[in-house]
Amino acid sequence: MYSCVLWTLLLTLPLLIKGDQVKRTDVCENSGKFLKCDSKSVLKIKDVVCMPNNYTCPEKDRIVSICEGQSSCESFGLRQQLWTYCQDQPRRTVVVDFSCESVENTPQCRTNLCIEEARDLLCPVGSTIHVTTMKCGPDDDQRCPWNLNYIIYPTCEGKQQCGASGLRILGLDNVCRNRSFVLVDYICVQNSEVHGTCTGITQKLPARFGVIKSPGFPQNPDGNPDGCVWTIALGLGKRIDVTVHMSYSREETDGNDCSAKFLHVHYKDCRTMTDVAEYFCQTHNVNIARQSCGDVRVQSYSYYKGEDRGNRFLVSYEVIGYEVKGPSFAPYILPCGSTGSGLIASSKEIKDGGYLTSDDGKSGNGTVMEYPLNPRKFSFILKIVMINFLLFVLAFILVISICLVCYKTRQIDRKGIYQISKETKDNEKVGSSKQREVNDDTRILLGDNHENTHSNKAN
Repeated sequence: MYSCVLWTLLLTLPLLIKGDQVKRTDVCENSGKFLKCDSKSVLKIKDVVCMPNNYTCPEKDRIVSICEGQSSCESFGLRQQLWTYCQDQPRRTVVVDFSCESVENTPQCRTNLCIEEARDLLCPVGSTIHVTTMKCGPDDDQRCPWNLNYIIYPTCEGKQQCGASGLRILGLDNVCRNRSFVLVDYICVQNSEVHGTCTGITQKLPARFGVIKSPGFPQNPDGNPDGCVWTIALGLGKRIDVTVHMSYSREETDGNDCSAKFLHVHYKDCRTMTDVAEYFCQTHNVNIARQSCGDVRVQSYSYYKGEDRGNRFLVSYEVIGYEVKGPSFAPYILPCGSTGSGLIASSKEIKDGGYLTSDDGKSGNGTVMEYPLNPRKFSFILKIVMINFLLFVLAFILVISICLVCYKTRQIDRKGIYQISKETKDNEKVGSSKQREVNDDTRILLGDNHENTHSNKAN
């Protein structure tokens, strides 16, 4: 039993250590250059420590919001975001403990367009860029100005590559000067799930995710003579999330009332369970989200070449399932970058990044260290192992005690039965002896009587 427990501990402890590999990097020194994983893993932020006082930084939530769930955090300008601490580097610095966790689904791509080292938005052949969200600050509720959508979406949507430097020239410099942060999340959607051709016939969209846009978006040189109708079936799903990322028409100037000639969406409101027809054409309303508990129909009426009144729209949808894990777009996207080397780190890069080795005890460039296990958590894991070991020992002692008690009880029971049986046999022997004595006495008496009887007869 003891050997089994020891073998279990010896086999389990290395697995625990291997499954929680923690790396450490100084983001004030390298701005998150080594805060990255390979293409099949994402970042998990363990701790953010402000040195030299060695306490958890208040900016931990900010770094988690920016980096966690990404394959790389090297192009987000972390040094700039933590300038309060990093301006006094090396006297004051910020150290991030992180690990890499394997994931099944391809994560969204992310870049901060306000920094010089920002990565371009890049997708492989057979897919195009679709911007899912934008925020102009490290906090989730810091939305970007509405006019920023009319720079990024027309410039990048549907393209295979979109340069970050070009976006700054087009108007992001003013936003970056005030906020120093424009974080763009995007995915690489397969071309088959992007719908922008209008035939006048209702087109059924069977996939759980897709992008719908006006013909020729963002231009429209040929008009829309046939009109557009797309339907999205709920099927066995829970609901359909529809997002109108942008819609533009000069018709909004007519009393700010969108007419039926432009984009309208028919859906079943999940709160009231009533059918709703909603029109969209106002420029300053961006990323409008609606939830439908029934089928959805997206429609735009026809207009001929030369009648263009600036009708542009961009819509995306997701069919949310009951038991489906991961985002709805997961089966329909490809990893960012043509080869994956532009946005994520390779295993060789991580190996050559100057991590701590057992040979010299120092990092190659003084920026990143790698441990098989976080030292601050080693004592905690050791305590858990010791507690489990003690529990095994107590359980073993308890089982042995129970077995001994049962054995002794059985022995006592057997001894008691033996004594009772012995006394019974002794009593039977005594009874038999007394019975024989009685029989002998009886025979003696009977013999005397018999002799007397014969004497009397002789006389």
